[in-house]
Amino acid sequence: MDNKESSALTQLIKLQDKNIAVSFSGGKDSLVAVDLALRSGIDRVVFSNTTIEFDETIHYVEKIGSYYDTQIDIIKAPITFFEMVDYVGLPSRRFRWCCDVFKFGPLARYAKQYNLFGFITGLRKVHWPFKDFSICEFWLQFALQQELFLKS
Repeated sequence: MDNKESSALTQLIKLQDKNIAVSFSGGKDSLVAVDLALRSGIDRVVFSNTTIEFDETIHYVEKIGSYYDTQIDIIKAPITFFEMVDYVGLPSRRFRWCCDVFKFGPLARYAKQYNLFGFITGLRKVHWPFKDFSICEFWLQFALQQELFLKS
């Protein structure tokens, strides 16, 4: 077994007693996170459907669930992407509402519903800008903040 793989499995096994889910995006890094989490005994996986996903993406998510013989919960915001565009306009560099509404908001509701400690993602460490938080702690706190924002 590769050193990095072994190290990742060791870290994930330490999280088994926490209530954690894998946030699966459908990407290759996210798939590695799903594989490692399931092999370490963490079996809750969630996919945020932005309502503009290709049918093939949803089929792929379902296929991954079948391959690993695990349930992948598919969640989405209570509004569609195009309804939101009609309401606030297209997302832009200066007004990036898309992830807040279609990823973080639904993940926050999911975390609250299942009393999650945090999420495992396929985010690479080199892309991680916050040195004071673990990725799991940050995503849970961020998701909960988005939930409060979306309710107001």
